[in-house]
Amino acid sequence: MAEKAFTMPTEAPTRVPFDARGFGGLTDRILLPEELRTLLLAAGTSHEARNSAWRELVIRARHDGPPRLPPG
Repeated sequence: MAEKAFTMPTEAPTRVPFDARGFGGLTDRILLPEELRTLLLAAGTSHEARNSAWRELVIRARHDGPPRLPPG
């Protein structure tokens, strides 16, 4: 399930970035989904940083809904 959650937004044309600025334990910049995935799966990433990022992803998904492809 988590794999699918990262696969869909990483595929063109959606590629939804994640603003990691202010998330302790993550790099202080805007990340592409595949970069966020790598950080969340890295052994050196703290549980606190992972939980914080996942919490934000869930909040955004509930607020914004799934990525939508443009008509065409």
